[in-house]
Amino acid sequence: MASRIHPVVAFYDPTTKAPYDRHDPDTTLDRVLKYSDTKLERQHDFIQHLFPTPEPSGFNAAATTLTRSVMDDFRTRKDLRDNLQRAFVRIMDFWGFTVTLNQDSATSEDFDITPSRDFEQKARQTWLQYHNHNQLRINRMIRSLRILGLERHAGCAAAMFLGADHQMQSIVNDASLQIWLNSAIRKLQYPPPRPRYHGEMENQPVCDWLAGADPAFEPSSEDAKVLVYRNPTFDLTQDAGRSGRQSQRHGPDGEVLVSLLPRTTTYGQLYAQVSKADQ
Repeated sequence: MASRIHPVVAFYDPTTKAPYDRHDPDTTLDRVLKYSDTKLERQHDFIQHLFPTPEPSGFNAAATTLTRSVMDDFRTRKDLRDNLQRAFVRIMDFWGFTVTLNQDSATSEDFDITPSRDFEQKARQTWLQYHNHNQLRINRMIRSLRILGLERHAGCAAAMFLGADHQMQSIVNDASLQIWLNSAIRKLQYPPPRPRYHGEMENQPVCDWLAGADPAFEPSSEDAKVLVYRNPTFDLTQDAGRSGRQSQRHGPDGEVLVSLLPRTTTYGQLYAQVSKADQ
């Protein structure tokens, strides 16, 4: 008897094309990617399926969660990752960024992210505010991409959001910035803390099956496996902290994860620093 295909795989599979809501044919991947910006903003049940994580959603109890087998499927199947990249391109456009893919490249790692022509308008209408639900969506996307095999997409996106906020005079609340960076560089088994009321943070349970699932980086290399947190439009510099305060990221046990990002820090170097803190 054939095993039942996981809903996340069925949703992203280019042959199955299953809707995330089996009662609504308008919830296939192709349909979701054609949603208007207005619908993406107002509809709240699609993001958990577009970018699933191992942690249950606090807002959508019907959303499925990631498993080890789903992670393995995405990491070994280019067709699933290609569709995940399509979702990444669409949602980044919604948030004000243009993702340009190198169609001649054999790898999905070859892409550029730049602010769109209407960046400021889109950003201010969606995520570039002190606090709103799109900031939680951004965190979900970063974590999901890393787990499902689009590590560089996750890192580049985090760099763009952090850099854009700095460029726009630090509008986003500190907790969201910390969570984005945490999601981008922390060992995958440690979920980012969940924001609570009055700026408090709530740690989430460690995801044991993700232990050892982080890709191997080469800090001295600058090939596709290593992300340099530097962008010609938005630089993350030593003075990126608000009012000169040193910004620190803390894990479940209170250890410091990483301080401010030097402009030439590579993703591999950040990962090595965080890995040492987790040991």
